[in-house]
Amino acid sequence: MSVLIVNLCKEKMHELEFVQPVFELVQKAKKDVAVRSVFRLKKSDLEADQIILCGTSLADFDYLKHHFPWLLQYRGDVLGICAGAQVLAKLYGARLYPSQEIGKISVQLQEDLFFLPKEFFVYSLHTLAFNCPAGFHVVGTSSSAIQIFKKEEEIDGRKRMILGTLFHPEVLNKELIEGFLERI
Repeated sequence: MSVLIVNLCKEKMHELEFVQPVFELVQKAKKDVAVRSVFRLKKSDLEADQIILCGTSLADFDYLKHHFPWLLQYRGDVLGICAGAQVLAKLYGARLYPSQEIGKISVQLQEDLFFLPKEFFVYSLHTLAFNCPAGFHVVGTSSSAIQIFKKEEEIDGRKRMILGTLFHPEVLNKELIEGFLERI
């Protein structure tokens, strides 16, 4: 089984903080993994079983200039982390708005998600939040923003999941990424 990690970082140095930890978790799960810059994606990259859209730094908004229509055609599971969740939210029609959260914050779940408790702390680093995209539902919130949204649908006899997290589970809550990877 294969995982494509999409690097949304404009600056190479930021990959160490936002992409490398996700890469290491995928390797630890013994999945075939490829990392591609959003600026250099090829059609053949999209044959992966799962895609993870990584976050990027607070001052990097170049990823928002790109269009991601290929994600609408993709039939596997997708996890969007921070900027990746913003990409998913925008792609599915949600509005992005200014909302800054930096550091450790509390999130409350409205439903079970992998092995996470009903209330837990996350590492947050963002200046944009979103309303819930059409066809998705809110899974978790903080006191000021939606932190997790999800959509599940049946495709080819399999339940496909699209999951967005505004926080960074590669910093705290690695079990969220591990649970996502266990789906295949």
